[in-house]
Amino acid sequence: MEIGKNFTTTLKKDADGFYQVILGRITPYAKYNPLSQSMIDKFNLSPKFGEGKPPKLSHGLNLLDQIARRSIVPANAICFEIAQVCSKQGIDGAQYITGKVRSAGPSYTCLEGYLEQQQPRLLRFKLRGSFLPLQQKGHGYRYDIKLITWDLADD
Repeated sequence: MEIGKNFTTTLKKDADGFYQVILGRITPYAKYNPLSQSMIDKFNLSPKFGEGKPPKLSHGLNLLDQIARRSIVPANAICFEIAQVCSKQGIDGAQYITGKVRSAGPSYTCLEGYLEQQQPRLLRFKLRGSFLPLQQKGHGYRYDIKLITWDLADD
């Protein structure tokens, strides 16, 4: 499979119940720096989970509470498990983040619907992280990403 070309695929479950997916893409023209291999390796050290949709932050929360909420996936909101995340260079010059996902937790039905209906075009993920602005020489800001997890996209 050449990443970066339009293609259709059938999602296939492996022996452990995981599906290989594209979690995200960072183009050379994005405002974000690519994810480093060391960050991806650190992410892979322990089991990671995602939610059925990105967390909505309450207006009543102070800044520290908002940061704390974005930094965790509560046990009652787990929808899927993420494993074997890696980075691949696409033929279009973008960084593609691939990984394996499988349904998990009390909200597992969020992901199951996509997987059982074999609708990979509708299966989209959003990176959850914190972003550190870095001034570029006369080109505005780019951002370094501190990776937290991925969630199913809700839009």
